[in-house]
Amino acid sequence: MIGVAACARGLGGAVMQYRLPDESMTHTITIDDDVWQKRSGGGWLVVAVGLPALLVGVGILLYGMGMITLAGGAGPPPWAVTLGFGGLFTAGGVVLMFGRSAVVIDRRAGTVVKWWGVFLPVFRKTYHLADYDRVVMSEVWRSTRHEPGLSVHPIRLTSDRDSIHIAQPRDKAAAHRLAKELAHFLEISLVEDSTGG
Repeated sequence: MIGVAACARGLGGAVMQYRLPDESMTHTITIDDDVWQKRSGGGWLVVAVGLPALLVGVGILLYGMGMITLAGGAGPPPWAVTLGFGGLFTAGGVVLMFGRSAVVIDRRAGTVVKWWGVFLPVFRKTYHLADYDRVVMSEVWRSTRHEPGLSVHPIRLTSDRDSIHIAQPRDKAAAHRLAKELAHFLEISLVEDSTGG
């Protein structure tokens, strides 16, 4: 089930924000008269992993520069080790904590824009909205060591040649509601694909 975090009427249309309860990252969906947007990023699990990685990385870098000393008198590791591990952990922590992505569908401009970045959009790809004629929601079963038989529900904006990934909720009701909202916004058909394709 999708949980409604906020609902208000803004200038020119409704603005609705949802948080998909089964996701570690926040998914915000904004709808006005001509622009539909889904943003992802942050969340408690990402911060719980990203913050320790960032702190470890900064600690390794400070230790390598001699700003932190350890009991036992061992000197700092070689610069290659310091920069390699310290840089890797620091960069990973920053990306996990501050990485954001979005899908923005603009009916006026006739575009679908997907972007990803840290603090600001870095990678950006634009698609022509007119090329896509349906929203497809499928069910895919995955097995992991900790969760055998885990199902996810990818939602894609699709044409005969291409598709754009929109979201992948675990909860079927949440996925159906999101897919239905998108199809209604674009005034195109919603197809439920039980084969997982």
